[in-house]
Parts: sequence; structure tokens; C-alpha cells
Amino acid sequence: MADSAAFIWLGLALVILQFVQQRFQRSLQSALLLLLRRPDWALIFYSLLFLPGTALHEFSHWLAARLVGVRVRSFSLLPERMVDGRVRFGYVETDSSDPVRAALIGAAPVAAGTLAVGFLGFRILGLDALAQASMEFNPTWVVEEFGRIWSTGDLLVWIYLVVAISNTMLPSRSDRATWVAAAAIILVLVIGVFAMGGGDLLAERALPALQRGASAVAAVFSLTAVLDLLLLLPLGLSVKLLERATGLRAVT
Repeated sequence: MADSAAFIWLGLALVILQFVQQRFQRSLQSALLLLLRRPDWALIFYSLLFLPGTALHEFSHWLAARLVGVRVRSFSLLPERMVDGRVRFGYVETDSSDPVRAALIGAAPVAAGTLAVGFLGFRILGLDALAQASMEFNPTWVVEEFGRIWSTGDLLVWIYLVVAISNTMLPSRSDRATWVAAAAIILVLVIGVFAMGGGDLLAERALPALQRGASAVAAVFSLTAVLDLLLLLPLGLSVKLLERATGLRAVT
């Protein structure tokens, strides 16, 4: 059970993050629509708010493609409404490649976003200490950590960057398109290693690294979910007040 704890935490954190992020993003879109009254303006303003995250997301695709030897055809950070009604805030188009390289390119934003949010949230803001104090139910320590974080220089800038990056780092539908094929290839390779008697070596060398990686990503996902949830509460209230003040109901 202990060996699987990191992976269980990662799975739960991902589910909670997706649930909270969807509602946070919809509430923000609703607020912008009610304030600006024009969908095109709301789209432009929304894309500008998340531009740092979008830039990191697309640049990580571009860099991963270059590293694995896949040619990049085009690159854009401009928002675009698709035929099916979905909005694309940026894109990187590449040549076709095998499933493994395509999966690596698609997963690059998660890796880049996790590193960026982890550095900003844990190294600069020190939110891991606040989380530890909260889990230990130590009110004095919690107050001290809040005071330390509040005194951090450019606090609002760092929090903004964490929110902007974390809300754009999860893979899109197109990013996930080749993951099943890539996972099948990796599974075949793992089965081959076990068949040749290398299972113990694989468990000793690979499993601890995978557990550490899963724990690190789960910590970042959890941090992101908490920040979005804290922002969602006043944002949702703002939407209700705007609807009452304007007599409109936002539809996203």
C-alpha cells in the first residue's frame, strides 16, 4: 500500500484539480462576459490574463519537438475560436511522428508547468511550509507562515504567475491523442524486461524514481487546486453580484 500511496495521491489530486479548474475558469469567463458584455472582448482579455501560461505551454511543445527531432511547422499564441465552438489559445503544429515522440511532445507542458509552479510556489513563496503547518494543526506556525508569505516581495506577481501557469499546463485533447499508443508501447517494453528476468532490477531502480516524481507532481497539482479553490469562492460571489446588478445571466 505504501508503494502505491504516491500514485493514489497523484490520481486524486488530478481529478480534484480538473474539477476545480473547470469551475474556476468558467466563473472567470462568466465574470468577464458580464463586465465587458462582448464575447470577443472577453475572449481577448481572458487570453491576456493567461498569456504567461499559454506561452510556457506552447514553448514547451516547441522545445520538446526540437529535442526529439520533429520539425515544427507553425507556432501561435493568438486565441482562435474553432468550428466546434471550442477556443484555442495557442498552438504548435509539427510534422507527424511516432507515438512515443508525439506523446513526449504532448506531455511537455505538464512537465514544464510542474517545474515552474513548483519553483514559484515552493521555492519562492514557501507554500510547502504552510501546508506542513496546516497538516500538523499548529496555529502558531500557520500564522507565522502567513506572515512570512505576506512579506514576500512582489507577492501578487508570484501568485498571478502560479495561477496563470497552473491553469494552462494540463494537456489538451490533441496533446493526449497519442498517449494510448505510447502507453501500449511502454507496456510491451516493460513486459519484455520482466520476461527476460529484469523485473527486480526495474523495481529497484525505476519504481523509487517514479514514486518521487509522482509525489512531486501530486504536490504541485494539490497546490494548484487549493489556490484555484480559494480564488473560486470570491469569483463565484462576484458573478452572482454582477448577474443581479446587470439583470443578465452569463453563459460560457
